[in-house]
Amino acid sequence: MKTKLILLAFTFCLLSACSKTNTDEATIDAGTPAVTTAPGYGSSNLPFTTASWQLPADVKLEDSIHDYSYCWAFAPYKQVSPKDWRGVPLGFTFCLTLKNTSSHPVIVQFPPQIVFSSSSLLYQNVLVINLGSVELVPGSIRTIVAQGFCINKGRDIPQTYNEETGGFLNYSFGPSTIPSALQEIVDILKSKNITMNDVLKADGTIDNTKTLKYAVIQKAIWEVTDGEGLTTNTKNELLAL
Repeated sequence: MKTKLILLAFTFCLLSACSKTNTDEATIDAGTPAVTTAPGYGSSNLPFTTASWQLPADVKLEDSIHDYSYCWAFAPYKQVSPKDWRGVPLGFTFCLTLKNTSSHPVIVQFPPQIVFSSSSLLYQNVLVINLGSVELVPGSIRTIVAQGFCINKGRDIPQTYNEETGGFLNYSFGPSTIPSALQEIVDILKSKNITMNDVLKADGTIDNTKTLKYAVIQKAIWEVTDGEGLTTNTKNELLAL
């Protein structure tokens, strides 16, 4: 029960991060153009045109990538302690289970940034930053929790079910090469080395007051995917994290 309460509290912060809020009026950074017209981003309903990132040949996804609430009820998922969650904190949370199908160890090195592509145009695609690497011993199965930031402000936040079909909402690996305006934000965050440790209390539970300061990341992303470009004010907030 305690674990569920912690999850619910953190989920509130996640919903706040992906909620549709108005961008503060501020000077647009002249060096950071908007990417609204890029396929798959912002208001675009077109598929991504950049090739999707692929797992190593011997590693397979068990099932699919799902909103984290899916993982409480369905195999092959298992609960992952918040201290083991991956990616820059305050993104919307997903789970994925990896299986090493070979007879030798495999290290999955995720790219510095990767997009998760939604199976439904009703729901946000997401950008995941700094997943790091996962080591899989021969024949092993391992679940990880990843956090991703929404990149389509006009769509609904990720959910367990697809309202179009009544089935489950699935995500798949999308491109790891992203538009330059988004890359600028990612590069700023790389220099900060922000991890889940930055939002955890000493007992390993999540400190929601700490997570809230990272909402600026979602604001910055939406300024370039759905707005007119990264504002100077927001860029300064990123730099101050």
